[in-house]
Amino acid sequence: MSTVRQDRLASDYAEIEEYARLHPRVRIVQVEGSPPERYEIEYRISSLVKSGTEVKIKKNHLVEIVLPGNYPSTPPRVSMLTPVFHPNIDDKSIYLEEHWTTETSLQSVVIRVGEMLAFQRYHLDSANQRDAVEWVNKHIDQIPMDEIDMHAFVQPQEENESRESIPKPQAKTTPSLNVPIIDPIPDSVKLTCPECKSTYTVRRSADGKKVQCKKCKKIFLVKL
Repeated sequence: MSTVRQDRLASDYAEIEEYARLHPRVRIVQVEGSPPERYEIEYRISSLVKSGTEVKIKKNHLVEIVLPGNYPSTPPRVSMLTPVFHPNIDDKSIYLEEHWTTETSLQSVVIRVGEMLAFQRYHLDSANQRDAVEWVNKHIDQIPMDEIDMHAFVQPQEENESRESIPKPQAKTTPSLNVPIIDPIPDSVKLTCPECKSTYTVRRSADGKKVQCKKCKKIFLVKL
């Protein structure tokens, strides 16, 4: 094993181990290799499974991450070890839709998988499970399934805490947040989604609150 690869694997492990130690919903079940080249990670996140024709909520999920021999030049292989019902996840792989570079961190992959399981992130146009697409279209008001912040090491906000959406001026009410469109006012500011770079106008009172991008469905914390 090259020194560069070994150093990267060791760095990844240190980062993931610390992330899992701090985050209340992520746990490293086991690893293989020294430094690790394979991870089994448990997510304690509300997501969906399908049993026959019935779709149910499931709160524990196992994910496998394998770092191939030419990693980090090529991306990790990520797959589910337990069933999940999601437009971009099938029995063989999790479609992350991420442009992989050698600078992309393994922690960002762990975070992205958690967001997908929570239905904070999905892409209907590139779906692996068409029946999951139909379910999402019919139950958009129930999404996300879990509002856990994968980027922070704290529990999610309580259901009765106030939240504000970040709609485009011509868009409809955000179903999952159930708040009206906010017209631009003098104390409003421009906000850019950190994921897809869409721009919105929000009130300054949104500072410190979680919002959801209407385009890419990313949930993030407003910092003005």
